[in-house]
Amino acid sequence: RRLGPASERSNMSYTHARRRCNPYESLDTMMFLNRSAIKLANMDALLNFSLLPPTKRNCTFVDLCGAPGGFSEYLLWRYPCCRGYSMSLRGRNEQGKGLSWKLRNNSHRYKICYGVYGTGDINKYENVQALHEMMESDDANVELVVADGGFDAQRNAEHQEELTQKLVVCQAAAALSILSTGGTLVIKLFGFQTTVIRNVLQSFHESFANFIVLKPISSRPASAERYVVCTGFKGRSRSAHWDGRAKWCNQVLLGQQNQTTPGKYAKLYNYLDECDRDLLNLNLSACFSILSVLERSAAGIELDDDDDDHETDAPPVHVAAYRLAWRLDYSNNDYTL
Repeated sequence: RRLGPASERSNMSYTHARRRCNPYESLDTMMFLNRSAIKLANMDALLNFSLLPPTKRNCTFVDLCGAPGGFSEYLLWRYPCCRGYSMSLRGRNEQGKGLSWKLRNNSHRYKICYGVYGTGDINKYENVQALHEMMESDDANVELVVADGGFDAQRNAEHQEELTQKLVVCQAAAALSILSTGGTLVIKLFGFQTTVIRNVLQSFHESFANFIVLKPISSRPASAERYVVCTGFKGRSRSAHWDGRAKWCNQVLLGQQNQTTPGKYAKLYNYLDECDRDLLNLNLSACFSILSVLERSAAGIELDDDDDDHETDAPPVHVAAYRLAWRLDYSNNDYTL
């Protein structure tokens, strides 16, 4: 639904406030398709540029649910000896509408698979199997899987983790079924509290040598988005949880993976809880900063801003409505939800 003129102008004021509160919001993306490429570049830098072997010829990555292709574009640029495969939704499924791939001048190093149904829907087992068969025919050993799937409904801030559960499980199952021993997985999540997501992370904990959570600097601080990076894949035969893609998906979604010895994952759970708390504090701080800018702007207070994008003639923003939408109350010194 198209916004009316007043709503559009108010939304521009909000966008401006969000940009002011994040110094990395406007990192130059001219050489890449979008901010996704910058996110992966930042994570790769934090990992000492180890996402792929830098000098190995024909090292292979797979980009799941990544259209229009920011992750792939960065990897093809940063690792000139690599080749890539991808699968992302074309058309619609129950989670929304897919995007078109927009990669340029890399056809000799890159293949897009839409699966047996021609939809690229990762929820369909046969589509993932077709992707696997394509790589097997090329004798490709997959050193890296990146999974950046999302959809419009995930913007429901109260239920992001629950809404993305099925997508996360299907991406994880596809990654575990195609990744080669020793490989790396990068996957986007929005929280670590539901049983389903914890079951997925338990499998990662069992299946990889190392496990870390990263929040790229170009990921908006008010967003719950974060990435789990798993390195040193032990192989499917080494995972106590892996029992075939379809069966694993069903077990995880039904909560049947959570039957473990008490305390076995205590350290993992503590780490996940700590990450959630840190990210929640970051989200709250960013939300309050945005509200502060909006309030000062609505009150006509000079912002001492040289930003040419500032909408000086924008109508007043209903700051109280934003505060209510975020369930924020700062009438005292304590931040409350």
